[in-house]
Amino acid sequence: MENKVRIGLIQVKQNKIYDFEKIDRTDIPKKRKLVSDYIKRNIELVKEAAQRGCNVIVTTEAINFCRPECSDKAQYEDMIPRLPYDEKKLEDISDEKEYLFAELETISCLYGCYIFAGIINKRQEWYNSVIAYRPNGRPAFLYDKIQLAGDEKLLYKPGKEIKYIDTEYGRIGTLICYDMQFPELSRALAKQQVDLIVTPTWGWEWIYGPARAYENGIYVASAMSVPYSGNIKGLRSPSQVIAPDGSIVAEGSRLQEEIVIADVDITSCRSYRESRMEEIQKDSNDILGE
Repeated sequence: MENKVRIGLIQVKQNKIYDFEKIDRTDIPKKRKLVSDYIKRNIELVKEAAQRGCNVIVTTEAINFCRPECSDKAQYEDMIPRLPYDEKKLEDISDEKEYLFAELETISCLYGCYIFAGIINKRQEWYNSVIAYRPNGRPAFLYDKIQLAGDEKLLYKPGKEIKYIDTEYGRIGTLICYDMQFPELSRALAKQQVDLIVTPTWGWEWIYGPARAYENGIYVASAMSVPYSGNIKGLRSPSQVIAPDGSIVAEGSRLQEEIVIADVDITSCRSYRESRMEEIQKDSNDILGE
């Protein structure tokens, strides 16, 4: 029986915090205000998606990004929120939560939706993560980006394991941006019988989205932001929902902020996925004749 889920991808327009050429790197109060404004805009769009009946909502990567300088992390410490949940059990360890966490909890509970939000957070170290909320407002898992790109390696600690959740719509896993350029991580999720990979990102490229979906026989959905400097250009693509055959189910504009919505039965991928997994019979030694 068909069990469609309404996916909502938050394709937000970046503000001046992402103007890497012109913003004053020493103006911390200005950065603080820009981060606050950006978080609030993302929350507004998440709430709108929930009001439009989206069951699974995905934000872009690091919606509370504050542009920390690798040479001076200390002055940004109070701009990076401390995770208010126990890292292993995801139970509350704080009576008060910052606006970002509190609002995501409230929206997921009030509208009965799953939310996958890209956030920067700190525990013993800083992490670039996705926090997944259940429809009851409680966190289901925290995924830390495994493949860090560029200067991220100097700022954040890499994650060590993939994460996924069983929902009434099917099994959903998550990766973040640069993770998708490495087929091993998507394959690892497919081997765990994931039906859909949701991907908060800044740099969604058309070439690897369809590739990861097709080679694993699964759905892929990515939330991409519109650059501060202009339109989405070149290899980079707008937010997309991609079917197991690599076709585009839904796609955003290259020009503007919007909520990209698609109604799909993600469990329809299972015959594709099982076929792909069955074809991969040999390990690398067999293939290489060793």
